[in-house]
Parts: sequence; C-alpha cells; structure tokens
Amino acid sequence: MYSCACKSNKQDLIITLLEQTGSFYDTVETLRSQTEIPSESLIFILQNIFGIPEFRPNQLSIIQSLLTHHSCVFISPTGSGKSLTYQLPALLFRGISLVISPLISLMHDQEHQLPPILSSLVLTGSLSPRILFESIKAINSGIIKIIYISPEKLFSSMFRELLHSTSLADQIDLVVVDEAHCISSWSFNFRSDYLRLFSMISLINQSKKQGDFYQSCSVLGLTGTGGIRVKEVVASIEFDDRISANIFRFPRNRSLITGGIVATSKSPRCRETRFSRVNSTFFGMPKIETITRIPSIVVFRFQITSKCDCVRPIPSRHHVSLRISSELQH
Repeated sequence: MYSCACKSNKQDLIITLLEQTGSFYDTVETLRSQTEIPSESLIFILQNIFGIPEFRPNQLSIIQSLLTHHSCVFISPTGSGKSLTYQLPALLFRGISLVISPLISLMHDQEHQLPPILSSLVLTGSLSPRILFESIKAINSGIIKIIYISPEKLFSSMFRELLHSTSLADQIDLVVVDEAHCISSWSFNFRSDYLRLFSMISLINQSKKQGDFYQSCSVLGLTGTGGIRVKEVVASIEFDDRISANIFRFPRNRSLITGGIVATSKSPRCRETRFSRVNSTFFGMPKIETITRIPSIVVFRFQITSKCDCVRPIPSRHHVSLRISSELQH
C-alpha cells in the first residue's frame, strides 16, 4: 500500500507538538503549586511557550512582583513588551487575569498575540446571548485565563450579573489597567469610569475574603506615556493598606540610537569637526552586506533646513546607502 511521506511527516509533527504541549501544561501546573518561582523557570516559560529568547529591562522584576502579590506601574514605550508582563503571570496564576483596556481593537490585537496555551475572552456589548452563555460556562469550568473588558463594560449590568452568577470574583488574581494614563488625563472629562475602576477592584477583593485573611488581587498599571501624573495613578492603585505599588520605567536610552550636540562655526575646520561624530559612529562598522539595518541620521539645526544637505556627501564617500533626513527647528 502506498504511503505518502508528507502525510506521515505531518502526523509525526502533530504528535510531537501534542507531546510538547502536554509537557508544557505539566510544567506550568507544577510551577503554580510553588510559593516562589525561580528565575530559571520563568526564563524557560518565556523561551518555550512565548518563543522569546530573553527578558527585556524590568520585565522579570515586574513578573516576579506580581506573582508575589505586589502591585506595579510600568511606564514603557510602545513595542517594549508591556503585554508580556501580565501574560506570563496570567499563565502561572491559578485564577483569572482581568485586563481593562479602552479600545476593543486593542483587546483583539492583544488576544491574537497570546500563545495557544492561554485561553482568553473579550467581553463586549456585541456578544450574542449564546456566546455569553458559553463564556459563562468556560469561566465556571476554569478554562478562561484572561478576560479583556472596557472600563464602561466593567460597570455594566452584564458584568455585575456575571460576577454574581459565576465564581468570577473569587477567581480573579490579577487586574491589569492598560493605558493607565487615562486615569489622570481622561477620567475627569472623558470616560469617567476610569475614576471608578478601583472601587470595583475593592468590591472584587471583598468577595475574596475568607475569615480574617484574604489574598487581594495584584494590580498592574501599564502606560507608554512618560509625562503622566504618576502619583495619581499610584494613588489609585494603592486603594488598600495591604497594597504598595512599585514603579518601573523602561530605560530612556536606546542602544540603537546615538545622540550628540556639536557647537561649531562656519569655518572649514569646524565643518570637519561637525561630521566627525557621524563618521566614527556609522562608518566604523562592517560593510552594508553584513548588517541587517541601514543606519539613519536625523540632523536638527536652528538655521535653515537646506544647510543639512551638506551631510549628504558623506555616505557616497563610504559607499553606504544611508538615509538622511533633516528637520527645521525654531
């Protein structure tokens, strides 16, 4: 009987993937039972489940803080890995992580980036009764690990009914406030429900009480806006005497960006000094065939923009395809 080699290879691949997935589930379940998860285990999860080789600045510290039930504010630019700081803890918490986000499109984007092992639910007003019923069943069965919701939907009758009809409140281990700058910049004039977020979190924590002791959920505030009134956000997060929020900032210095200020006159000698930094920075590198990024230079001057064009002869002398742009500053 003829057997297709491609089909056989596909079957072997599927079996291997299923075995790896089962192994990952076992590893995660073992880590969930530990009171303190070592850094090596977190790196293993990062590399093998999320497919990321190493942590970026502050990510590991934030994840460890959240897993030990400390709240955090993370101020970091777009694309620096803020989402990972709640996704990885969400995998290791036994309960549910509630992510409060201002935009539905943003919720769906983040949901699509989750690894398959993390089941999620986006709660919006467009859910049909059938989908909502299935969602309630999934929450009760412990399948859902992350719930995305807007601040307005958080205070809706639908969500309150969800809290009462399921054990959702008892299951919430982490609350994430995405775009946390909205607390101080939007909430007074627009989307006022941001001001009420932590009254809801307090309500959730009250339902988690067991006798004289209860483990309140951790809170993570995320923002890419460095100029926010951080104290207001922290004050909102520190809504309980048991909670102390740590502030983390992504390093301002970027390794791929070199900046400098050179004051010169119009003399030829000063003109040569003006571009010596450009030469040493960009043209002491390997040939263009061996590098993956084409270097760019942005020249800011306090005079007319056309004078920036004098930089353009430099790349041709070094046979490098260099993009140079100039910007007029007043």
